[in-house]
Amino acid sequence: VKAVKGLVITVGVMAAIGIVSYLVYRKIQVQKKQQDSKDELKDSNAELNNVLVQGQKTTMNAAQISACANALFSAMDGYGSDWDVLFKEFAKIKNDADMLSVIKAFGVRTISSGNLNPEPNFTGTLQACIKDEFRPQDITALNGMLARKGIKNRL
Repeated sequence: VKAVKGLVITVGVMAAIGIVSYLVYRKIQVQKKQQDSKDELKDSNAELNNVLVQGQKTTMNAAQISACANALFSAMDGYGSDWDVLFKEFAKIKNDADMLSVIKAFGVRTISSGNLNPEPNFTGTLQACIKDEFRPQDITALNGMLARKGIKNRL
């Protein structure tokens, strides 16, 4: 009986150590992804400043840029993503200044995986969220549309 109790305690302690180790690992991974997103956003903001200094102007005003970023967020937030909304919003982007302005307005957001969905929520920049939410062929199609407009900053 003592041997069984000892074994149960040992297994319990080992399971607890495993769970704590996994949780610490996940926390570190989440923090790294958040830092990567902040760095990516900082780089995009610097690139936007360069584009504006070179004389390129946005074709959308601040309200339109904000509305576009919010619509893109809404298209991805919750269970499932709306490809049609994403494509429609990207069609409004006419140049690199527009693209970078929308990226800046989007910032770093948390996309919900939806109620009762076992998938974890995702936090990242516009580009990271799109890569998390859509298939590679969808991203290729969006990048093709951006390339045809001469937009260098793609997904």
